Amino acid sequence: MFVASEVFRRNPALGNAVRRQCPPTSKRVDNVCRHSPVFTRNTWRRIKIKDTMRGPAVWEVKAARVHLVDTSGPGKQSIPTDRLYWLMVARSTRTGEIKYFVSNAPRRSKCARRRV
Repeated sequence: MFVASEVFRRNPALGNAVRRQCPPTSKRVDNVCRHSPVFTRNTWRRIKIKDTMRGPAVWEVKAARVHLVDTSGPGKQSIPTDRLYWLMVARSTRTGEIKYFVSNAPRRSKCARRRV
């Protein structure tokens, strides 16, 4: 489960205090990618994965930094992890298939910046 970084994030203006708009709760990945401002503000980027017999396999990708949510604690409370991860959503231009990926790559990694 994930929580978008817009909902729960550290606020440097308050000396690293945590800003909460609401208590952190886990969200379904598809809902985060569809409705969270972190994703809706981003545009789709086209990436050519490989050449196939039917032509190039091209996917559209969006990525954003999110907190994972740990629900294994006492009382099954949703507690965001300390670090940010990449949540990527990929959509096939040919079939419309949608896939979701999580990566612990650093913030400045190439995985979120590649284009066709």
